[in-house]
Amino acid sequence: MNSIADQPDEFTVFNPALDQFFDIAKEIVEAEEGSSAIFTELKSDYQRYWIANKIAEGGSKTILKVKDSSTNRHVAMAILKDKAESSEVEAFLREARLTASLQHPNIMPVYDIGVNSADEPYFTMKLIEYGHNLGSLAKSVKRISGFETLASRLEVFLKICDGVSFAHANGILHLDLKPENIQLDSFGQVLICDWGLARFVKGRDTVSVSGTDEINSMDFLNLTVKGLIQGTPGFMAPEQATTEKRVKDERTDIYALGALLYYLLCFHSPLKIGPVKKMLSDTLKGNTVPLAKWRKKLGLPSSLIKVSERAMSLNPENRYQSVTAIQDEIRAYMDGYATMAENAGFRVQLALFYSRNKFRVNLLIMAVLMFIGLTMYFIDSVKESEHKARLSEARALESEKKALANLDAFKQAQEANKQLGSIAAIQKNREAMSLATSKEEYKKAFKLLKYALTLDSDQEATYANLGWLSFTAQKFDEAIVYYKEALKRAKDSNSSRKSKLKEMLRLSETFEGLVDEETGLLDEELINAGMSRFPERKFRIVFKHLIYRHRNNLLENE
Repeated sequence: MNSIADQPDEFTVFNPALDQFFDIAKEIVEAEEGSSAIFTELKSDYQRYWIANKIAEGGSKTILKVKDSSTNRHVAMAILKDKAESSEVEAFLREARLTASLQHPNIMPVYDIGVNSADEPYFTMKLIEYGHNLGSLAKSVKRISGFETLASRLEVFLKICDGVSFAHANGILHLDLKPENIQLDSFGQVLICDWGLARFVKGRDTVSVSGTDEINSMDFLNLTVKGLIQGTPGFMAPEQATTEKRVKDERTDIYALGALLYYLLCFHSPLKIGPVKKMLSDTLKGNTVPLAKWRKKLGLPSSLIKVSERAMSLNPENRYQSVTAIQDEIRAYMDGYATMAENAGFRVQLALFYSRNKFRVNLLIMAVLMFIGLTMYFIDSVKESEHKARLSEARALESEKKALANLDAFKQAQEANKQLGSIAAIQKNREAMSLATSKEEYKKAFKLLKYALTLDSDQEATYANLGWLSFTAQKFDEAIVYYKEALKRAKDSNSSRKSKLKEMLRLSETFEGLVDEETGLLDEELINAGMSRFPERKFRIVFKHLIYRHRNNLLENE
């Protein structure tokens, strides 16, 4: 097949305007004939694929947009570009079957494989009509919605890794991963295409150097070097770029993934474009354009640069040993953690920790700053308080000196007043005791003694006299209180005086419990018993003259 027009009858050339017309007519007929129309159509001998237009063209394949009448949808059809030999036909069909066996969301699905009436092979696959391939990324990245950020491109890379990892799990190597073989639809789906160079993991490829000059180096991004050295310069691993027999395994695809990551970071190929032999030589020597060249201009993180460099190591042993390992590195970066490739030190780890926990760290910093501010304010307040306290202390010392001087004068005056008060209190005691002969005089005497307390509250004689007056009036509960106060103030040196006070206190306590409940007075026999207990002349006079005399007089209505 040399052109679309030369396609056999099975791939009839399709006019889009007629297609729309026939679709409308078909819908009308189906509406009239009911559900049996589809069954009748499928059962009849009909033309299944109708060619609409050519989508793309590669080194050996042409991709067409065709209408599948069976499913009534548009699909992409791959056919061989030129008259092919049997080995090429077999490789073409082998690619189709191998791709069809890999059913994964990130691998291009194959719908149908067949041979037309002219014995030419074809296979159909999903049509991405409004999508992009990564090869157009450098020119259209600003126009691809949601793809202009590094995070969005890393998500695409992880999906590519998912598809490659699935293929590896099934023992299949892609061996031609490059931007043009990665398709993105308008809904963000990522699909790995063109499995023409795919091999099983345990397979070995032997290549020859002859004929390499026939490759057009300017088409290296679009064409795959096939037949002799298989792969795409710039994205093929060193073991693919040599005539030596080298093992190709999962790490060969991992090198290509590192090159794709390089491309997604800076939108350029890892190799400088030039003659194919020079590019193959650069691949073998690892003479790639350092990503650091684009670091400042594009703000590339050093951690991802290290990941790409490690994946593209010359020695497969130094690369990541699985696709999962490189995915873990990308996820670590996206989650704010250090990658293994960068061998981050403490400062980097600390910076990443801050990036992961900005809100919490900032909140903690604010709390610490607030605490420090409050502490400083408290310290300043304490210092200010101490300063004021020192001033107050100085003033207090000055006031104390004045107060002490005034206190000495006050004490002297108080002592003089006390002496005068004591003298006056003694005088009042004498006057009171001389009046205690009648009821009215008793009351005056009691008031005089109360007044004597205001003159000198420490006079033991005043409390003792109050006790006597209360005792003779047979108010023994009051007498007890006054005698106790008198004992508190009695001097230890005057033991006879103190013993008499104690005797009167005990007598008051005894008589308090012997008072008649009806009269509130003591019985005359008890009074006589008291006189016999205190035989001294003055006690007998007190008991006989005061208590007995006042029994009906002083205590009436008290």
